[in-house]
Amino acid sequence: MMIRNPELLRNIWLEMTPHRLMSMPLLLGAYFFLLFVMGDYQFNHADAMQALSISALLTLVWGAHMTAESVLSEVRDNTWDAQRMSAMPAWRLVWGKLLGSSLFSWYGASICFLLFIAVNDFDAMHAVKMMLLYLMAGLLAQATSMLLALLYIRKKISLQRSHTLFFTLISAFTAWQFIAVSGKGAGTLNWFGYTFFTLEFTLISLMAWLIWTWVGCHQLMRSELQTPNKIWMWFAFVLWCIIYLTGFVPLSEVVAVLPYIALSVSMLMTYSMLFSESKDPVAMGNLLRVLMKKDWSQLQLVMPCWLMSMLLMVPAGLVLVLLGKPSAYVSIAPLGQALDYVSPMLVWTAILFVFRDICFVLWLNLSSQLKRPDLAAMLYLTISYTLLPLILSALNMDVVRMVLLPGKDAGAVGLVIAVAEVLLFFWLMRSRWQKHYARNGAEYGK
Repeated sequence: MMIRNPELLRNIWLEMTPHRLMSMPLLLGAYFFLLFVMGDYQFNHADAMQALSISALLTLVWGAHMTAESVLSEVRDNTWDAQRMSAMPAWRLVWGKLLGSSLFSWYGASICFLLFIAVNDFDAMHAVKMMLLYLMAGLLAQATSMLLALLYIRKKISLQRSHTLFFTLISAFTAWQFIAVSGKGAGTLNWFGYTFFTLEFTLISLMAWLIWTWVGCHQLMRSELQTPNKIWMWFAFVLWCIIYLTGFVPLSEVVAVLPYIALSVSMLMTYSMLFSESKDPVAMGNLLRVLMKKDWSQLQLVMPCWLMSMLLMVPAGLVLVLLGKPSAYVSIAPLGQALDYVSPMLVWTAILFVFRDICFVLWLNLSSQLKRPDLAAMLYLTISYTLLPLILSALNMDVVRMVLLPGKDAGAVGLVIAVAEVLLFFWLMRSRWQKHYARNGAEYGK
């Protein structure tokens, strides 16, 4: 039962002190009374919306801050290892931190919700939907904040309090986008041919993304507790992202546009997890050992998420090449982009550039001199994809630019250059691995 969760009970005792329980209603009551007096001793629609805005401030900002702190403070205080060694299951630990650390923010938000219920001038059903919107947005912000914190501690980098603020702002901004979209009016949108009101679709989307964020927190917590995760959950999430975005495409263009979305999502997920997951030699050695033994049952436990995403790019690119040109320019509503014909050479060149970048990042991570190889890799790749191509274009050195950035007019030359770069960085990565790790038996798990 949830009440038997020791992590939840600990956070409740820490957060819900008598002083706090009295101060929150007094502060909110004083502010709402001021609004009541300034409104000629009556509440209006603006006051009801202010109550919702304050609830969002409490849950999206304060609540997200506390959920991130519930993880990061444990690491800073050197108590995280003790929690990891406890017998508490990952799911209980996640819920204990999510609900317990943010409970006081929900205490204040509940007061705001009560005022909104009492003074709003919406019809009953719309008022309930508005409350659900702000409720789930708060839950999403808090879950996202914990997800980012759990991702960050995997990097084993020294933590600062500024990291908590950074995670809070990202989480609050992400969750607020759902509220902002739903507040643009009582419009409609189409998803796989079905018409939804914007508010209703936002609620459905919020629930779906919230569930996936909870699943992500659970998977990461399992990893922290040294419990292996099967790769299929990540595979299902990538498929969900592809399906979700494809739903905004007109039905007549779904077949033509789906490979574009699949390739784009796979690339994005590959890069995001490449920089998020651990790439230490032990994990890489285990992966190589399993591959060499062809132990497929064990592979699903040791395969990194970036590798699964990378493998999805190949069939997506193959289907994209086989289908050829879409029947028309297609607008994808959430992305605001138009898709046109992409040559097969460009597709495979782009995929090879991803392979090159993976080898480059792994090569840097195998270095014993770099303290933050992922940060260095991000810096180098950002420069190679933005600043240097602009300089080379200004100098009319388009052939040299192909080494750094695939272009529409690259053709076979660009493909050959990409293959050469992949082989070069793969050789560099393999040489560094054999020099520093393979001789110690890490490659074969000895």
